[in-house]
Amino acid sequence: LPSMGGGEEEGGELAIPQVIPLKPKSSLGMALRRTIDEDGDSGEFKWTQDEQIKWLSREKDAIVAIRQTRVSDTGTKLVSRKQVQEAQKGKLVELSKAVIDLLYNMILKQFQSIGVEPIGAGELDGPFADLGPVNLIELTTGIHTIEALEMVKSHLMSILGPMMPKNNQGFYTSAVKMPKLQMSQVYMTSVMFGYFLRRVDHRYQVAKQLGILERTYKSEEAVERLEAMLRLSKSESRDLSKSLRENENAAASSLEYTYYTEEDSVEDLNDPAAWTDPSEEEEDEFHYDEEAKKRDLELVSDGRTLEDLADPVSLRDYIEQFDSKTMVQCASLMSQESAVLLQEYQYALFGNIRGLQKEMALALGPPSSEGQPPTPEQIMEKIASAVEQDAVQTIILTFADQRRLILEAVAMGSFLRDAEDYVEKESTSDILTPLPPLPFDDNSIKGLLGDGGQA
Repeated sequence: LPSMGGGEEEGGELAIPQVIPLKPKSSLGMALRRTIDEDGDSGEFKWTQDEQIKWLSREKDAIVAIRQTRVSDTGTKLVSRKQVQEAQKGKLVELSKAVIDLLYNMILKQFQSIGVEPIGAGELDGPFADLGPVNLIELTTGIHTIEALEMVKSHLMSILGPMMPKNNQGFYTSAVKMPKLQMSQVYMTSVMFGYFLRRVDHRYQVAKQLGILERTYKSEEAVERLEAMLRLSKSESRDLSKSLRENENAAASSLEYTYYTEEDSVEDLNDPAAWTDPSEEEEDEFHYDEEAKKRDLELVSDGRTLEDLADPVSLRDYIEQFDSKTMVQCASLMSQESAVLLQEYQYALFGNIRGLQKEMALALGPPSSEGQPPTPEQIMEKIASAVEQDAVQTIILTFADQRRLILEAVAMGSFLRDAEDYVEKESTSDILTPLPPLPFDDNSIKGLLGDGGQA
């Protein structure tokens, strides 16, 4: 797929201009970008966006139809199938550029709608970053549901770690020096967390509206009520059986004659079970005095139902019910266009990522001669030493700026998922190129939910 930012290969590495917002590389992208600033509340952006989706769908259908044609007659000469496919390959590249532009413009429009301007290129270049204030309310409640916000908060706290200030003033006066590579990794992890969270929260909200969430009864009061209902149910069943036996005995005693065969009489005498009164045996198995019965009746007759006592199913509980296949599906990007967009955005925001990775590899040094992999503690010691000696590119961020970066990254991932979902629903052709699921195991995905890594 093409580079959106116009990046070229330099020594085998992407050279992506550090410009944010990323510059559109298609005429459709340029046209849609202009409407972001000019739109206001006129609806021009949405109309243009929808028209572009329709046009891209028609173009994709036409390309697929031509690629399936063996020979094409162009007037005076025949063009081979290979030549046709080469020509259509170029059109697919241009189409992919337009789709990437479309997704990114939709993300920018959503940021504009909440009144937040994304962090610009170059703001993270200096040794000390000052990102300035941001409306945290719009970056949280303006984007996420109440249930999703709880998980965003958990994700944020897990990344900021135990050094996180206890008050708001500390967020602006306390700072941390860290490798630039580490901050870029935290940013992209948060983007993927936001993407995953949007997918699962949508499923959760639908299940919640349909009333198909599996309820749990963990509270002590709910358990007591269930047990009381079972005891009362068993008591009623026993009383009914006793009443039926009494009626049967009364009916039998009213008969003048009772006939027994000789065989039945012998069988009864030889069966010790026949000598025991069944009602006495049942009484031994189930003791239920009047006081206990009265307490149970009071417990279940207070006007509340089990639904009132059911523990609410949180979004985290809902996610933990997923099997591995569902977990991987929700954590995987839907399209190659999204993967290209995120890679280029990371390069534009943090610079040459491959160069940062090489710096870190040199700072960590070669593997042990004994062949034993280093422990996490040893790795952290080497990273701390490299930061202290400025052996790698570093950046100093206040906790307030770290918080903004993380929340903005989560929003970026959520908006990307929204854009993909809208394009998929509105297009009449598969204009998004499917991306095979990444080989995540569910443990690594669950790491997104809480253990984001300390920044």
